[in-house]
Amino acid sequence: MRRQLGVTLVAVLTAASLACGGKKPVRTAPAPPPAPPPPLLDARPLVGIALDWPPELAPIPVAELLEELYAPAPARPPVDRERVPDVPVPPPPPAVDPPRLTTPETPDAAAATRQVRESLARARRALGSLRYDRLTPDARAQYDTVVQLIQQAEEALRTRDFVFALKVADKAETLARRLSGQAE
Repeated sequence: MRRQLGVTLVAVLTAASLACGGKKPVRTAPAPPPAPPPPLLDARPLVGIALDWPPELAPIPVAELLEELYAPAPARPPVDRERVPDVPVPPPPPAVDPPRLTTPETPDAAAATRQVRESLARARRALGSLRYDRLTPDARAQYDTVVQLIQQAEEALRTRDFVFALKVADKAETLARRLSGQAE
């Protein structure tokens, strides 16, 4: 029964509040203004404190400051040092090619040059006996290879690389002989 009474009471209060047009605004007192901040400095007068302020300086024009900053430095007086007598500087030594490293298979320059020249002459004679326009495409490629080998051997002679020159000249001669043997 108490329960029914509680439910009934809630229903009556709800109906009464709806009949009154809903909620009425609740009035609250306005908030008090904020308190002023505390003073940063103490307002008491300074007594007995002596301040040494520098005297006020006269303003300097900017142009004068810039002139002082960018003025050229004063010339230094010449320094008297003991004069060193002029000693002639010797000329640099003439440029000399560094000695080439040699191996036991490295021939002397004269003999190697002669041997390479003879081998190249034989290769040129073998190529001279051929007619380039009558060669097959493979034979023409070999002919061009022999010409390139001859040029490499001559360049190796100029740089005094005798071992390489001998090997390339021998290869050129061998290919030229084979090529002339195929054409006949």
